[in-house]
Amino acid sequence: HARRDIAKARRCYDEALSIHRALGPRAAEGRTLGNLGALHHDVGEFDEARRRYVRALGIFHDAGDLLLEGIFLTNLGMLDAEVGNADEARSRYERALRILALADDGRLLAITEGNYGTLLHELGDLDAARTRHERALRGLRAAGDGRAEARCRSRRGAAMAELGLRDEARAALDESE
Repeated sequence: HARRDIAKARRCYDEALSIHRALGPRAAEGRTLGNLGALHHDVGEFDEARRRYVRALGIFHDAGDLLLEGIFLTNLGMLDAEVGNADEARSRYERALRILALADDGRLLAITEGNYGTLLHELGDLDAARTRHERALRGLRAAGDGRAEARCRSRRGAAMAELGLRDEARAALDESE
């Protein structure tokens, strides 16, 4: 759906979903539901995105697939944050962090830490936001994800600036360029 032919993407995903349900591979059904959720999320259809993400989450939870369960909890956390459900977003991020730690995927764990830090910043909990961003930076650095690391540095710098730590904020923002 990157080319923005949303109607065509929906038809393809819906067709794939029908095939997966008929043939029975639950993991493929879950991935397709997740892709549909992302499509709906991208175009602002939040209720439909939530419905798809929750169904995918259930499939991966039932299958014991910790990595994909963590991914869909993170997706739901981002969606909840976007629509202003801060308490639900916080809960989703915390669950996702616990599950991704068990899944042993440092990069996704770090990305979720960064997302959680952004939520905390928006809620005004700047110290906690800075701490989350610092954890995320360590994980992203270890994973070698320079692009995500630069975004995280920028977010950490913004939190530091609001805390009045101007020199540290400037250094963090300079590092993110």
